[in-house]
Amino acid sequence: MRAIRKRTEPRTVTETRCSATTNLTRTDTARTAFDQIDKAEAREQLAEEQGWLCAFCMRRIDPKAVDERGQATMKIAHRVPIHMDPSRALDWTNHFGSCDGGERSGGLYCTCDLRQRNTALTVDPANASSVARLRLERRGKERGLFLNSDDLALAIDVEETLGLNKGGLPELRESTWKAFLEAVKRAHPSNHWTRETRISFFEKWRFEGNKLRQLVGVVERKLVQTGSPGGG
Repeated sequence: MRAIRKRTEPRTVTETRCSATTNLTRTDTARTAFDQIDKAEAREQLAEEQGWLCAFCMRRIDPKAVDERGQATMKIAHRVPIHMDPSRALDWTNHFGSCDGGERSGGLYCTCDLRQRNTALTVDPANASSVARLRLERRGKERGLFLNSDDLALAIDVEETLGLNKGGLPELRESTWKAFLEAVKRAHPSNHWTRETRISFFEKWRFEGNKLRQLVGVVERKLVQTGSPGGG
């Protein structure tokens, strides 16, 4: 997970919220109002805000992708679910773009918005200080980089509510970090593999065209956590 800078809400959200017929005081009417927004427009802006990465696991999202039924594979998640606070159903700071969470994986994994369902999150991807309280760690002989926090509520968010240590995500994080280190080595002589070199190289490496690299937040976090040139 990485911090997301929210932008001005799309027109469809503003117009729906300001409509005389919109009622955000009850769960049923708030849900109806949310269903009335132009979801394609909202997904497009969320994806752009987030660098085309899921707000939770940082896998690639595509606002235009659909499955064989014609349904969008990218989801619009509410950090605070509508039934818990109907007034925030059309609060853009409460909206995040999510991958399908494994909905089409045949039951192999269940993460992100699909796993969250009707549970409110303590962690807020739009709040840099909230995201900064998460860390990457190794767990004994288990393979991969695991997400955790000293804050119990945040630890429950990533471990249970969002399932961010499931579905092969720890291994994907580790492979992303290793791929970055290999890229640094190919670009610089061995005696220049300093932390400063990594940070400088990262500024160019983090983009693929106009999109952030998948799981780029792993490298961002590791560069903060790794203080020595030989650390990893």
